[in-house]
Amino acid sequence: MPAQIIVLRPEPDLTFAATQAPICNGGSKTITLNNIPSGATVNWVVSFPNNGQLQITGCSDCPSVTLQNSGTDNVIGTVTATVQHCSFTYVKNYNVILGSPPYASITPITNYCLGGSDWELVLQASTPDSTVTQYFWSRDGVPSGSGATWSTYEFPPSCMTIGLKAENACGLSPEGTQQFCPPCSFRMVIAPNPVKGQLNIILEKKFISKENVQKSKIIFRLTKVGDLQPIRQWTYNIIQSNYSMNLSNLKQGIYNLQMIIGNEQESKQIVVVE
Repeated sequence: MPAQIIVLRPEPDLTFAATQAPICNGGSKTITLNNIPSGATVNWVVSFPNNGQLQITGCSDCPSVTLQNSGTDNVIGTVTATVQHCSFTYVKNYNVILGSPPYASITPITNYCLGGSDWELVLQASTPDSTVTQYFWSRDGVPSGSGATWSTYEFPPSCMTIGLKAENACGLSPEGTQQFCPPCSFRMVIAPNPVKGQLNIILEKKFISKENVQKSKIIFRLTKVGDLQPIRQWTYNIIQSNYSMNLSNLKQGIYNLQMIIGNEQESKQIVVVE
């Protein structure tokens, strides 16, 4: 049996030449495949969620093709060039953006609480659309800045809905929204601290449960650090989210504020200044 001869041929350095801009509705874009071997053939195919809105105009088996967008928006698709040379086949893919960007993704890169009640949240925008030039953020439906990242420092913290839009040369993407809630373990927030005069107390929303509200009584008890004897006590027959207390006559020092609802208790340390 004659020896078999294995033919090895290095793959040609096939590269695309095209602008990075998206193809806006009604616009076109020319893509060229460089370094096609002499004598090879090339076949172009488009793969999009809506193929009927993107057409290859001109020669579909030439080194260059023109793509025409006639109505597609917010879509990322693929143009595939298949090169046939002798018995060798080479396949190259090129991503194309049609119209304004698709939904952008929101990724938290910092999300933690300081001291049990101060919430620091940093978010990052991301999208597979390489043509994006700017991002626009909103908080609870209100515009809240631009850029690839967004951050906030909350005291007291509460849940918020963050919106994000991406922009390229064709326009803005649809707005994607995501809700973020503080990972803090606290239930009672006091502010300001140190305090001079009026102290505000805020109960976390999830603590104002139906079960707790039905207990219909909440007690706040103030003691000096190191002393068990209450200095002041406030009793309310209605559990709500906000309370205010006047501490203007207290001497400067460190105090413990205890909250009591039924068998549940929580304490916070406050500093009174004159």
